[in-house]
Amino acid sequence: MKKAPFAKIFVSVLAIVGLLVFLTPYVFNLERVRSKITYEIAHRLNSNIDIKAISWQWRPLPCVVLTGALVSNKQLEAEIPKIMLSPDLLGLFRGKPGINRAVFNNPNLHLKSLAPLDDKKPWTLPPRSVTLVIKNGSLALDPEDVFPGQIRHTNSLNFSNVEARIHIKPDEIDASLTCIPPYAKNLETKGHFIPSKDSYKLWINSQGFKPHEILFTSLN
Repeated sequence: MKKAPFAKIFVSVLAIVGLLVFLTPYVFNLERVRSKITYEIAHRLNSNIDIKAISWQWRPLPCVVLTGALVSNKQLEAEIPKIMLSPDLLGLFRGKPGINRAVFNNPNLHLKSLAPLDDKKPWTLPPRSVTLVIKNGSLALDPEDVFPGQIRHTNSLNFSNVEARIHIKPDEIDASLTCIPPYAKNLETKGHFIPSKDSYKLWINSQGFKPHEILFTSLN
């Protein structure tokens, strides 16, 4: 007999979750989402952005899908075939809709420079937790601009199989990344950052590192 209340609670929870999932597409206006993303990137990062299409994906849970996104500024160029934005269901339940997870599928990133951008507004961490995920990405660096005078006569440094996860909290950032770099078999990094204290912890592990190839490249 004691199991009945627990069964009712379980059914109630499922009903609430199902209702949230059902209502999510009606609460999040796609054009409003597109405008918000375009504004944040264009005005906060001084970047150009183009999104070919925006739609809903229903399974396994509703998410906003951006197709054919192109972002460019003085520092980088990014071509992202597919971005999946997952709504914050708890925030939706509280009347504060938002995004709590973004997955970038097969992004191609080209880092042209590390020179700071002339930001119109200072960048601040979001008020709620957000997780960014990169799947099967690639990264190309321009050595002369990113590492001036250090690595020469190399058209680009290419990193493949980039997998990354960045968890951003109101005053903390946890990040992890794995990839295949140009001068090693693999590279793995983890970091913990606290912007308000200007502190960080960074862990790096690499296998098959070939420093002589970097030296040979820089001397030719």
